[in-house]
Amino acid sequence: MTPLIAIISLIFITETIFAESKNCKLTNLPKIAATHYTGKSFAPDFWGRMDLTEVQNDLKIIKAAGFNSVILVIPWIGFQPNTKPIQYNEQYITYLHTLMLETKKLSLKVIVRLGYAHELSTIPDHKHLNRIVSLPTDESLMQAWLAFATNIYATVVKYDNFLFGFISWEDFFWLDLMHLPIDLELSNQIAKNIGF
Repeated sequence: MTPLIAIISLIFITETIFAESKNCKLTNLPKIAATHYTGKSFAPDFWGRMDLTEVQNDLKIIKAAGFNSVILVIPWIGFQPNTKPIQYNEQYITYLHTLMLETKKLSLKVIVRLGYAHELSTIPDHKHLNRIVSLPTDESLMQAWLAFATNIYATVVKYDNFLFGFISWEDFFWLDLMHLPIDLELSNQIAKNIGF
């Protein structure tokens, strides 16, 4: 599989996983007014610093500010810390269920950003970058990505306040590696991993 085909497949398959719901909620929607929810933290370490005692109050503030939806960043590396064998962070899955329930109580809809690049609380950020540069040419890693997407979808689709999920180019931006000091050997390995 060429890198271009792998990326197109990744996007198509991921979007298909999230779009094939028989209960698609994207028709006849009121205007979506959404904000990212990161509690008192910030997105790169939100899940690792989750404080469930503050969630309800945070969501009330969001609702009072006029928002009807929240966006949750779902870091691949945080929710699926290992790919060989595939392993999930059950605490994060529990947090996701809790957030789905708490948002529902306040009639807030949920949008998920799948594959967020950063998870600073528990895992070094470079591990995500290593996955991303290997994804186009590593079949087992592609299968792990699809398992991750399927698992997250299966978790959130149970709730009628789930709107949709999306992936962002920012989380799969290989050129982000350019700010790192890279020697020629590492540079050649990265090029090989992405199919060049």
